[in-house]
Amino acid sequence: MVECASIFATLQLLQNSDAVAMLPESVVRDYLRAQLFVELPVEIGKRLSGFGLLRRKFETLSEPAEYFIALLRKCKYSAAAR
Repeated sequence: MVECASIFATLQLLQNSDAVAMLPESVVRDYLRAQLFVELPVEIGKRLSGFGLLRRKFETLSEPAEYFIALLRKCKYSAAAR
């Protein structure tokens, strides 16, 4: 078992060894289309939780970045109300 924080390193491991990994479909889509990878018929069994917003501690964000975060939060709360 190997733990790898880098998606790019994981992709390299998959291409150059007999490794198996669980990655988002959006990451491996092109590899699947090019038939470099094959999707295994495994059911995870539960929906993965949402994503969060990360930023560097003690750094001021630009005005566009702050606006984008506000839009994301607005979408989150309006979707939760449905």
